[in-house]
Amino acid sequence: MIMIAAIMSMVAAPGRAARAQTETRLANLTIKVWPEFDQPNVLVFYIGQAAGPSGETALAFTLPPGAAINAVAYQGADGNLLSNANYKQTGDLLTVTSPNGSFHIEFYDPALKFDNDARSYQSTWNSPYAVDQLDWYVQQPVGAGALALDPASSEEIVGEYDLFIQRVNAGSVAANSPQTLKVSYSKSDSQLSWDAIQQQAGTQPSASGSTPPASGDDAGQVTLLIVAAVAAVALGAAFTTYYVREVKGRSKVAKAVPPERFCAECGTQARPADKFCRKCGAKLKAG
Repeated sequence: MIMIAAIMSMVAAPGRAARAQTETRLANLTIKVWPEFDQPNVLVFYIGQAAGPSGETALAFTLPPGAAINAVAYQGADGNLLSNANYKQTGDLLTVTSPNGSFHIEFYDPALKFDNDARSYQSTWNSPYAVDQLDWYVQQPVGAGALALDPASSEEIVGEYDLFIQRVNAGSVAANSPQTLKVSYSKSDSQLSWDAIQQQAGTQPSASGSTPPASGDDAGQVTLLIVAAVAAVALGAAFTTYYVREVKGRSKVAKAVPPERFCAECGTQARPADKFCRKCGAKLKAG
């Protein structure tokens, strides 16, 4: 009996060692923080890939209290997001089964704090998984100013909606090592970024009305107005040239306003970057 027990112990030991070597860790993790985007709270993204061979992977994430899931997906072989990832939310715990170890999770966090024009938010990543590379991306809301991050950002870029984004490179993170990002900014109105983007996309130049001919002093006044208008147009053109070269030039490619798209299953309007419906999860047709 002693010999049998010893043999069983020798057989079991390599198995335990193998499981220890294959403990789940994340090769990369991107956390996007979009305050006041399409709701008066914070839209948060967890996007990443488990390390090691691609295969079915069970993952668990601790979400902030009161978080509302918006989408759970994984990336297919063609690079498109597929929304049929199996997941379950129990309280603040989200469990996901990814066929290939990739994940794309979106949720709304109600923890945005308002103090008159001052806004503040704190995001914490707390996980049993080690992360080889963690990056935070914080999008500045339309009409906001004085965006400040703690830790401080290492880079500023222009995002897909032509909104400024600050990146924080957190590097590698050990398992069970909480990482916190503090966000603060000022904003004097309650307009959501998505509403402003839609309004900008729908703005059309107004048709100019006809003006009756003028004579005498009126004609001179009209001439002065025309000169002033021409000067204003020239000044506007100069400003536009500067803006395109100095500000929008930070973006690699200037993005045209995409056509509106709607889900064929439920009719929900899709955002330009969406690959699947945010309401029913159906895959969207390319725009």
